[in-house]
Amino acid sequence: MLLLQQLRVKEWIKNGFIFLPMFFAGMMKDLHLVQLMALGFGAFCFAASSIYCINDLVDVNFDKEHPIKKYRPYPSGKISTNQLVSLSAICMVIAAVLLFFLPNEAKWVLVAYIVLQLAYSFALKHVAVVDCVTIALGFVFRILFGGLILGSPGSSWIILVTFLLSLYLAFAKRRCELALLTTNQTRRSLQHYSLTFLDTALAATCAVTIVAYIMYTHDPEVITRIRFPYFYLSSGFVIVGMLRHLQQTIQKGQTESPTDYLFKDPVLIANILLWMAFNFYVLYGRNVLM
Repeated sequence: MLLLQQLRVKEWIKNGFIFLPMFFAGMMKDLHLVQLMALGFGAFCFAASSIYCINDLVDVNFDKEHPIKKYRPYPSGKISTNQLVSLSAICMVIAAVLLFFLPNEAKWVLVAYIVLQLAYSFALKHVAVVDCVTIALGFVFRILFGGLILGSPGSSWIILVTFLLSLYLAFAKRRCELALLTTNQTRRSLQHYSLTFLDTALAATCAVTIVAYIMYTHDPEVITRIRFPYFYLSSGFVIVGMLRHLQQTIQKGQTESPTDYLFKDPVLIANILLWMAFNFYVLYGRNVLM
């Protein structure tokens, strides 16, 4: 259990973004591609866990003062520095082995992701706004990684919506961190944020994300490809989900960890499941039922 906590296995759900290009391309029935994507998912998960270990090593003094992060295995002293370094190295080796079976283009994307995350751990996390943009770019790399496994960089709409949604979630995380702040011993970038700015940034990115998704559902190329003129109806789930998350973030400050919150809010869980079911019907189910 301690090992799973240090690897942050719950955070692996974020790497599910690599499946989006395949899902929206209607290629989930191709078992060979599904196997390749599973290998890619594993490679990304272990690479990310390796970076989490490095990040914990760098942030240990700050995490010890954090009301939530101080209970993580390393800041709490349950795992030693040597164990943490060894665990990080093992995860990176496993990621490299899995990466061997994937297309070369995808390999370079994961390498770029690792470099970006190392830059974030040692420097970029301390620069306000840049820290959130870096987090969002990490999700864009996931989309590109998944697309290149399929042989295509992926839809520009999926990349745009992913970046905007991830930027929104990054601002939400910073807002909750700032609201929980009880000591000056914290990440430097928070000193340059205010609740007023973050509330404004959240509202703006929330609105732009919704608009971008609506434009995606109205794109003639998308409608022609999926042959379903009512695809725009899926925008309703996105609007409800975004506004629900925004409400919980601003009024209750419950979304510092988006993955933890995802498993706690029944409204958001139901909304995401309905969105997935609708899109699955549009992309796959109609061919079975017709």
